[in-house]
Amino acid sequence: MMIAAYFLRHQIIVIFDKLSEIYDSYQNDDTFHSVVRVNEQSEWLWKMYFIFVLGGFVVNSLLLVLISILYCWFVNGYLDVTSFHRTYKTVLPWDQETLMGFGFATCFDLFGADSYFISNGSLLLLFISMCLHHEAFLKRFQQEMSKFDHTLENTKHRDILCKLVRFHIITKEWFLQSADTYRHFVLVQLISSVIFLACIVFQLDLQSKHPSVNLVLMLFGVFVSGTNLFVYCFFGKLATESYTKIADCLYEANWREVSIDLQKYIIVMIQNAQRPLYYHGFGIAVLNLETFCGLLQKVATFYMAFKTFTE
Repeated sequence: MMIAAYFLRHQIIVIFDKLSEIYDSYQNDDTFHSVVRVNEQSEWLWKMYFIFVLGGFVVNSLLLVLISILYCWFVNGYLDVTSFHRTYKTVLPWDQETLMGFGFATCFDLFGADSYFISNGSLLLLFISMCLHHEAFLKRFQQEMSKFDHTLENTKHRDILCKLVRFHIITKEWFLQSADTYRHFVLVQLISSVIFLACIVFQLDLQSKHPSVNLVLMLFGVFVSGTNLFVYCFFGKLATESYTKIADCLYEANWREVSIDLQKYIIVMIQNAQRPLYYHGFGIAVLNLETFCGLLQKVATFYMAFKTFTE
């Protein structure tokens, strides 16, 4: 995931630049406040993630190490590095049974875990923000169509419709651009989540015969990975529905009462919005709840395969 993010960093910057262009073009409109609110919510999510999730993980890991050191000192009367807690028991090219070696190993583990949380969390939060923006774009579109319905003058109809056409074109381009960039992350995320969940469930089955503290960590891993997968699929479906609802919004408007010239534009927009757009993994898997259920079935299939091979 981190490697994909590094190679696609320029495309991610383009997504931000395109969104900034949308803000610059419509920020003075009275119907754009719903989009601005989403931006504020997204900033809040980023702050909460880095403060509580990332910071909480570091504090929790260090506390567990400190507790294990104090416990070893009070029980044994001396420090036994082999009894100290390590969240990730990685194999490293130095002696980890000395205090200095253990300290370096702990720092390495924290650095690796934080790098994963930063890259994976940033991509997930960016994806959530994009999907929430699609929903906000729909709300703005509905508000503009409400103006269209309550306007009697043909000139104002034309002005509102021109704004809607431009807004629809630029938001559709942003959707296609973001979907094209995220197809790499989506495919990697889906494949890695299915493999990880199948392996961890298999490990849980083995550990259930000999319960230990690792059982709790594995259950937490299943929860985090499963939630991560669900969030991608849920918000992917939200983005698709937000775009396709534009067609319903147009169709339910009083467009039949305006001039024939304007009706043609609306009909073209309805036809355009009826073609659904998706966030997907190279067209192999579309992000929606049906895909989420299918992936859980794949996890169960892989788990049964692992169990069959080991019996």
